[in-house]
Amino acid sequence: MILSFYNYEECCGYYTGTISNLRQNKLHGIVNIAKPVLLLAVMQLVDEGWLRNNRIILTSELEDRYTGLYNRYEPDKAATPVYYPFYHLHSDGFWHIRWIGGEKPPVISTSRKFIVDHIDHVCLDDDLWILLLHQDFRLRLMDFIINRKLAPVR
Repeated sequence: MILSFYNYEECCGYYTGTISNLRQNKLHGIVNIAKPVLLLAVMQLVDEGWLRNNRIILTSELEDRYTGLYNRYEPDKAATPVYYPFYHLHSDGFWHIRWIGGEKPPVISTSRKFIVDHIDHVCLDDDLWILLLHQDFRLRLMDFIINRKLAPVR
C-alpha cells in the first residue's frame, strides 16, 4: 500500500532519528548490535516478501536471517540470542508486543520459552510499517542501519 497524501520524507526522518537513539546494551565500551540487526532482518524479510503484514512472529526465517546478519557484522562474536532484541525492542517505542491473553505476564527472564508461551506477535508503529511497504524508503532505512548502526563495528 502506497499512500498518495502522506509525508514519507518526514516519516523517514522521524524513524532514522528513532533508530539512531535505540537503547543498546553496552559492555566494556562495546555496543551490542542485536536490536539494529533484528530490525534489518525484519526489513529484509519485508523486502523479499516473507513478511507481508504488520505481524512479526519469532519464526525460523526471522531467526536465521538475524543470526546470519549478526555473524556478518560481528564475525568474531557469538550472536546475542534473537529472543533478547525481540523482547527488548519494545522499550524503544515503535515495537509493540501483543501478549497472549492480552495482558503482560511477570517477566522472570527473557527466553525463547517465555516468547513462545506469552507473546502472540509483535507489530510496528503503523507509520513505520507504511514506510517499510514503500521500497525506496525501506531501502533507505536499511542503508541507514547498515551505515550508521552497524558500519562502526565492521
